[in-house]
Amino acid sequence: MPFTDIELAHQIPISLVEAGVLTPAQVAQLAESHTEEQVRGTVAAIDLRSFPRYWLLLNRWMAARGGSIKTTTGRDVPGRTPGADPGTMQGRVLYDDAFKQTRDNITKEKFSAAKAVASALRFSHHFLTPEDEED
Repeated sequence: MPFTDIELAHQIPISLVEAGVLTPAQVAQLAESHTEEQVRGTVAAIDLRSFPRYWLLLNRWMAARGGSIKTTTGRDVPGRTPGADPGTMQGRVLYDDAFKQTRDNITKEKFSAAKAVASALRFSHHFLTPEDEED
């Protein structure tokens, strides 16, 4: 069962909450303004250590729909509804930030979970907010 960009964007905050990275209140607080600094100011460092659990949960969700977090990029999204495209260069960049950049850095010593959470929230916001409502 393939997924759409909107379904994936909807699942991201759900997985962040299920993993214990964010609370529902923090998701709401960061909904409109989600920079790395704002994530750091809102989320306790101990909660950010739960990021690998979020990554695993999101991967399971994607895999159940034919996707793979391990190969998702702005130009290649296994499991996405056939023929679907993020539509804009911005959409492709957001895929790269939320998936490729996170995947490439998650095992590195300098990995920033706050930056990865901010990228995930930006992705979610972009695809869940109608274009005429975006800033």
